[in-house]
Amino acid sequence: IKIESCESSQTNDLLKVLGYRMRGGCGSDVVLETLNATRAFLTIDSGFPLAQLEQALRTNRPFVYDYQPTAVPVLYGPEYWLSAKDKQNGEFIDLFIGDPSICRLYLGLSKLDPQTAEELRKTVSIQKIRAFAHVLDFYGAMFELRDGKAVVPGGTRSEKAWSDLVGVSPEKGVAFFERLVARDDGWMASYFDSLSRVTYSPANGPVQQYLTEPERLKRFYGAIRGKVTSPGPARPVFRSNTDMMLLTSRMRLDPDGRPHIPGGIDVWRKLFVNHPQHSKYDAKLTKAANAWKEPDDVIEALFGLTRKSVENEPLKIYLSLSDVDRHRTTPLDNATADRLARGFAQFGSQYSIFAEAPEVSNATMNAFLDTVEEVTQIRDPGLRSDTAGTFQALVALWQIFYRQQALPPAEADGSLSKIVALFGKAKNEREAFDAGRSGVKVLLAATHSPASVSPQDRFIDLLAGAADPADADAHTQLVEDMMRIFESQRLISLTSIFELVDNLESLSRGEKVNQQLITKSASRIAEIQLPRASMSSAEKNSLSFGYWPEKHIEQQRRVNLRALIDKSANDPKKLEDVRGLLGPFLRDTLVGLVYVHYAPPGAQILLTNPLFVRSHDFIGMQGTNQTWRNTEVLGNGWPTSAGGKLAGSLVGLPYAIAEAEQNFLIPTREQALIWGDLVPQLILSATVPRWWNVSPAQLHWVALHMNYAESKMAESVMNAQQRQLFLDALDHHAPPARVRKVGVLLEAGEVKAALDNIMPSEMFAVASDLLTADTQSPLANEIRREAEERPKQLSYTAVSRAFGTPKPTLANSYCPQLLNLRTFPTLMGYSSRILAESWESNLLYYASVADELQIPPSQLNLLVPAWTQQTVERIFATHLEDWPALLRSLRLVGDEVRQKSRKQAASSGAGF
Repeated sequence: IKIESCESSQTNDLLKVLGYRMRGGCGSDVVLETLNATRAFLTIDSGFPLAQLEQALRTNRPFVYDYQPTAVPVLYGPEYWLSAKDKQNGEFIDLFIGDPSICRLYLGLSKLDPQTAEELRKTVSIQKIRAFAHVLDFYGAMFELRDGKAVVPGGTRSEKAWSDLVGVSPEKGVAFFERLVARDDGWMASYFDSLSRVTYSPANGPVQQYLTEPERLKRFYGAIRGKVTSPGPARPVFRSNTDMMLLTSRMRLDPDGRPHIPGGIDVWRKLFVNHPQHSKYDAKLTKAANAWKEPDDVIEALFGLTRKSVENEPLKIYLSLSDVDRHRTTPLDNATADRLARGFAQFGSQYSIFAEAPEVSNATMNAFLDTVEEVTQIRDPGLRSDTAGTFQALVALWQIFYRQQALPPAEADGSLSKIVALFGKAKNEREAFDAGRSGVKVLLAATHSPASVSPQDRFIDLLAGAADPADADAHTQLVEDMMRIFESQRLISLTSIFELVDNLESLSRGEKVNQQLITKSASRIAEIQLPRASMSSAEKNSLSFGYWPEKHIEQQRRVNLRALIDKSANDPKKLEDVRGLLGPFLRDTLVGLVYVHYAPPGAQILLTNPLFVRSHDFIGMQGTNQTWRNTEVLGNGWPTSAGGKLAGSLVGLPYAIAEAEQNFLIPTREQALIWGDLVPQLILSATVPRWWNVSPAQLHWVALHMNYAESKMAESVMNAQQRQLFLDALDHHAPPARVRKVGVLLEAGEVKAALDNIMPSEMFAVASDLLTADTQSPLANEIRREAEERPKQLSYTAVSRAFGTPKPTLANSYCPQLLNLRTFPTLMGYSSRILAESWESNLLYYASVADELQIPPSQLNLLVPAWTQQTVERIFATHLEDWPALLRSLRLVGDEVRQKSRKQAASSGAGF
């Protein structure tokens, strides 16, 4: 493309194609504005240098852009996709893109195992199959033919049941899949897909066997299908069988082989019959609940609810309580389970606290609910906000200390119980302050802190993690980064607040005022007097939710500490009121400490907006009580909000602050289309886990698994039997199409290309599967020997905790863990968020890189956040499920880290 000058006749032709037009005459006044939004999007998304074109037009200089056509292979050739009439009417690409159903079918067939897709193409006409292209696209990825027969969930024993459900026997192969996609507007296919994705493992194997028992298979599908099958789950933009996939993936069985029902069947029978007010339950299930006697009855009802995008509260309750009960040695009792179920609509977001700490007793859970109910009843919104914020911050700090093992598990229940008991009777700001200070003392005692330690310094040390004496530099760097963020928020330290209160109390005993302390605190309060940006009417209306945070900040601005103390020096009662005025400051400091711990890489939103912490809205918009709901980002995009404000409780703060921060990251490529919901989870995976308790032996053990899997891949090139063993193991974790592709690449000797099609988490899982039967490989023997030498450190449970990722949606918990699930697709209600949670590769990959370069685990506290930021900024994805783009970016960063390390080693005279 060549434009000689701004006034060239070709200029308008080019701009028309790009979807833009010129406003103003040629020269410095030229501005390009959108004329056709669709074309303009394609222009930007394709990376066209629009800014350079605009600059050339302004300066009246030639614009030259070299490009070449790219040849793209067409699946089955262009002739397959066009009718005889179409072939005579124009270019293939124009006709192809102009028919959405053909495009959808092309996409669906491309996801299938190649042999299965080929048989489907040869057997079923394109006119017939294109009617169900949407079903094939969403739910065909797990279709597979072996020896002409359809592979079905449950295997041989379930084939007769599938034959009855579909109407065609799996032995008929393509005919089975053809009927499957046509049945019930996609509900049958979605059920097949959900069951196929249940990962086979020692933990999930029994679940798969339970769900695919022939009679249950038909019974549960009957509940899903109902009497009306339209609209189907493939009709919307995203798959609408989200809850079905979550139910089948996260179901848990008791030792007797029956599904676990939290609290017992009576709890669920009563819940459906006498459900909470303002909750809508299915009338038919409410009527049928009286007859429930077996766990299967409850599970059948829950499968029926998976079709509902609303009015499916019982299903969400079941998933939440199942996760609370999952790791407990003492299950939830009936009364506690019933109370949790009935309080779910209002307080369900808080249950992730209990899911993360199985040591919390039933009594403490009930006390927690008593306290949140009492705090909710506080009429003064300002006092309620301060009380709830202080309480939630203390609980969040307790949760962090427990997760980082600074708070022993044996003291988890007792310390939380003490914190909960402090806030049940707070009736004014003074009592709220006293409860907050007492809560700080509880946490200091529970973490075995020295009696004379500074609360501020101790909390920062605990939040940074246990310092390794051998690597004090890394710990110091982390502490300095946290203090920089704390200071940027203009917060008063805990130590200063408590010293100030102690000095006020001493005045009533006739002691002198500590002028230096008062001056220091007053000057920090004065820093809140920042410039106030004026808002437009639209902004004021949009930001109406921020009324109480603004009032909270304004009241702090008006505090004249020196004048108040001078007036109250001889009046003990007035001095107590001054202590009450410090309650909001204590709230902000405690909340700020939680923010500091979860600060994402870069932390630009915390460093650039000094009121971000103080602006946290614990009340929410008028008419909605958001005090105990999940954390949300609101006001995003308005200049006054400086990147957004957070509202709701602190329970979802790690994800929400990452979601707000992602807008400050700068992608290096144009098509980072999977950022919206995926990137916050990746950031979360870099900020929540800490590496102080990870040993070099654990890094090496993970790296050995990766090396072992790669060695088995290399061996399989020359050995067909070894290749089949590897592919059989991979088949438990990857879809059939990818397994087939890896097999073809290995057969051709292209090990590196095969490796590019396997996630690091899959490599680790495949290695653990193959180890069981391999007694010959030196690497396998080395893995077993090291595990025997350090059984506590080198077990899959320990590795899950050390290298896992938080899963607030899949597991209702921020506790790092590996679930070894198949990578989820995009789903309605979550987009790519669950895909990101099931993506467990980053930390395992970083661990193997660190072991290779002999990087101490403590250094990963600094390096992993930086590597994660680089990884997400280099994602070059073309669609929402483009996880290979994430894998490419991950490995690119790893290669650069290796290269940089080798250069440094070479320059210093060392070697690898």
